[in-house]
Order: sequence, then structure tokens, then C-alpha cells
Amino acid sequence: MCETPMDGELDGLVRVLAHPVRRTVLRQLAANPEGATIERLAETVGDPDGDADGVAARELTLHHVHLPKLEAAGLLTYDPDCGRVDPSVGVTGGSAAWQAVTAIDSVVALVESESRRAVAAHADGGRPTS
Repeated sequence: MCETPMDGELDGLVRVLAHPVRRTVLRQLAANPEGATIERLAETVGDPDGDADGVAARELTLHHVHLPKLEAAGLLTYDPDCGRVDPSVGVTGGSAAWQAVTAIDSVVALVESESRRAVAAHADGGRPTS
């Protein structure tokens, strides 16, 4: 079977959305279509109860890693000069990008649930839990 250009685009989108921080950023932007500052996003991703150093570290990671990847995928626009992040038109409830975010979140939740069940079964002497 031949790979089509669309397959490559889908693979790229899945790679970008594979990281939970990037999906969290997109969820934040979908909930706030007027956009957000990088500072606000850094407060909401990762550990929201983290100290100021944690927020500063998350802001650096957003600036250097996550926001450029999301922008390159066409999912947001990021102005590093003013620290402004705005959702692209494609990040709406019915868009393919948004459907990919929710699908990946569902798969992650399923895998985490099954993993917890397997750990519990192992801790319980190998008996399956229901």
C-alpha cells in the first residue's frame, strides 16, 4: 500500500499531539478562543500547584519546544515578542485537529486504566480485578 501525502500529514499531526502538554495547551486555547499569554499557559500545564520556579521552567519549555511545534503544525499562532498565543481556526470543537486531540486523550485514558488494573491484579497475586 502506498503512503499518500495525507498519511504523512496525519502522522505529523499525531506526533505533535502525542505530548500531553501540547494537548493541554490546545484544550486551554479551545476553552479560551480569545487566546492566552504564555505565562497563563505555563500556570495551567503540568502541576498547577507548582512553585514559581516550576512555572518559569514550564514557560521556557513552552517557548522553546511545545509552542513552536504546535505553530509549525498550524494549530496556533505564537508571538514570542509579546508572549501571546492564539488558537488557529482549526482548533474548534468540530475540527479534525480537535477530534484528534480528543481521540488521543481517550486512548491515553484507556491505556492508563488498563495499566492500573494490571498493576492491581499483580499486587493482588495475579487475580484479575473487575
